[in-house]
Amino acid sequence: MEAWTAAWRRDCLHGSLVTYSSRVTDKQTLKWLNKWKEKFIRPPPHNLSPLIDSSDDWNKLRGRQYGEDEVLELCDTGNKRVLAQHLLCALIYDKEIRALTNQEEMSENGTLTRLNRHLQALTTVEGYSAAYLTTSNSVDWFAIARYFSTVLEHGPPERDSNY
Repeated sequence: MEAWTAAWRRDCLHGSLVTYSSRVTDKQTLKWLNKWKEKFIRPPPHNLSPLIDSSDDWNKLRGRQYGEDEVLELCDTGNKRVLAQHLLCALIYDKEIRALTNQEEMSENGTLTRLNRHLQALTTVEGYSAAYLTTSNSVDWFAIARYFSTVLEHGPPERDSNY
């Protein structure tokens, strides 16, 4: 699953680093972030981890609490499986999540936008988070499918009209 979603992880990491850079005022931190973003251009050395997975960069980012960015934390090398689950759900159920969050007309549809929309729905739509989150740190794909099937059939209680 991590291999399937590696390119999307890369896109989300880069986009989130760009956003974090725009909020940073410290020149040293900005310089470090710019160097990290440059690594996205260079291919990794043969048989080594991607340059974007440098332990030094990740240790610095962890020390800064991921810039208080949930996506940056999910992109951390130790969270690849969890991020992959979120990405797959965000992409597979994009249309349904748009409806849940009243964003059907949004024109921006990149991977990072879809992931953020999914994460927003997890914190704002009680039934969705209950279907998605399990006690075993895995996703109950059947519960999510049942949830969206019910929502599509009956509509969520907070909306007046059906889909």
